[in-house]
Amino acid sequence: MLGFAHAIGCHVDFGLPHARYAVELALGDPLAHQMLAGILLLGGDANAAIAPVYEAMRLDPIESREPFLSMAGVAYLALERYDEAAAMFEALIEDLGIRMPNMEAFRAATYAALGREDEAREIIAWLNDVRSPISYRRWLSCWVADEGRSAAAIAAPMRLGLKEET
Repeated sequence: MLGFAHAIGCHVDFGLPHARYAVELALGDPLAHQMLAGILLLGGDANAAIAPVYEAMRLDPIESREPFLSMAGVAYLALERYDEAAAMFEALIEDLGIRMPNMEAFRAATYAALGREDEAREIIAWLNDVRSPISYRRWLSCWVADEGRSAAAIAAPMRLGLKEET
């Protein structure tokens, strides 16, 4: 958690060693693998984030699917592997039975990238009615760290009608 706190505070270089050490100390702890994946995502290494996400899912296949599916979906979105991202976000909704604004922003960006514009617009209409304490632009730009990919992930939902937050 200390490593993740550093990463959220834009100090991935401080956070990453803590996360790697946590994994070393507790190889069987899915949370340690999840935190490592999150820090790698925040640091822009989506490709490296996939292995610890799947290890976390293997270690805890039932209890904590939400954060694992979310991170896998975001990693695939950041890597422009949109079919895999869509599958993760759809599994997340199926597992939880609820929609979360941050994940719906990622799903809308994924669908827009896949050319599934009608589905993206449906999500965007829902997002425009939901109040989120964090702007969608911030969610997308934080978790899709590559500037070019982040800009594309933000632009598509905006083009399809996502309201700019104030």
